[in-house]
Amino acid sequence: MTKTTWIDITDMIGWTGQFGGTQRVVYGIANEYVQYANKHKNTSVKFCFFSEKTRKFYETSFDVIKPMNDIDEVSKNDKMSKNIDTKERVKIIIQTYVPNRILSNAYVKRYGKTIGKQVYGIAKKAKNELGPKKITIINEPEAIFEHNDTVLLLGKPWDTPMMMPTLQLLKEQKGFLIETIIYDLVISLQPQLHTPVLFKDYTQYLFYVAQCSDRILPISKSSERDFYEFCDRMRLPKPESKVIRIGDIIHKSKEPTIPRQMDRQKSKQFLLCVGTIEVRKNHALLYYVYKLAHERGINLPQLVIVGRVGWNAKDIYTMYKNDPLIKEQTIILDSVTDPELSWLYENCLFSVYPSMYEGWGLPVAESLQYGKVVVASNSSSIPEIAGELLEYFSPYSVDECLHLILKYLDDERRTALEKKIHSNYSPTNWRHTFMQVNTS
Repeated sequence: MTKTTWIDITDMIGWTGQFGGTQRVVYGIANEYVQYANKHKNTSVKFCFFSEKTRKFYETSFDVIKPMNDIDEVSKNDKMSKNIDTKERVKIIIQTYVPNRILSNAYVKRYGKTIGKQVYGIAKKAKNELGPKKITIINEPEAIFEHNDTVLLLGKPWDTPMMMPTLQLLKEQKGFLIETIIYDLVISLQPQLHTPVLFKDYTQYLFYVAQCSDRILPISKSSERDFYEFCDRMRLPKPESKVIRIGDIIHKSKEPTIPRQMDRQKSKQFLLCVGTIEVRKNHALLYYVYKLAHERGINLPQLVIVGRVGWNAKDIYTMYKNDPLIKEQTIILDSVTDPELSWLYENCLFSVYPSMYEGWGLPVAESLQYGKVVVASNSSSIPEIAGELLEYFSPYSVDECLHLILKYLDDERRTALEKKIHSNYSPTNWRHTFMQVNTS
């Protein structure tokens, strides 16, 4: 009997707009599986998604997510795709993926209309910002996992809480294998750095991962250590592990474009910090670095922050925006295009990454691919990206961070390290990641 690898793409169903970090991983690995299967006819690769509403897995096609790599493209094979307005899109997603037990909740019945209007308002704003989108409505046959099959979970099953218990029950009946990617454990091990809303669902998800995964695929040694630490604390079984390095090759824009907000600043030197403004990304440290520098009479270059405001970040955002000293030295760009991001990487002096916790730390890898120095924290997985190629600071030390910033403001030192980066840093492509994941 042919062994089939089932790749779950639940995260991608209904997704519109540019890929986030998780979507890039799902797409990158899934795409390599497709290429491999096309060359090796004895290899069976299928795709599935889970419906929280019906509590079933359904078979689908990779073509469902291929067009999302270019949001203006619609697959010719996807006969069920159609243009719909924002209000209808919200309605379809709610009806398809929100469980009946939630829809029937008294609170939702009472306040559902108000909640719906808020969701609609957000979706409408996103539509105006991102342009017209497509949504794929899927009506596929139920996925049947056989004894010798492997189900590969690359996305975020904790967003669909019934997926793992359903999969565990099916596994007990059929005996197939489950392999699960592990991004990070910040929600469970360091809840102070994330939103409490996800704590219960994510922690419960980790219990299922430990109990029914035959192999875990942590994206860093740090994530592997954290997962096993969690298992020890909770006295859970420890699945076999294979640490993988996720693809980080970026497609540099052929025509970098200066962000509109930077037009008047284009002749000024600046430092770059890329990442969602949230507690764990530690923008607060940079705020205090600039305050300390001012106290010591040190004039630092302009700081450009690229990232939307995320979890629990209102206070730090307010400080940046209202402090008379800091707001003159800071530009916050909450959304930039790829050509604009290319311009920022190419024209910054160097980048700063003060995060307190990461599963990986993609902006560090991005900076290195542009040949830029990164002043980064020594937390969690970050030193794994470049090893001894970079110098690191404690994410809790304003002095250490300021010291390294001042060190690499020196043209001679910065140029020497840029040459070293150019000679020694090699990005990882998705084929390499696939070869680590694939066991066939």
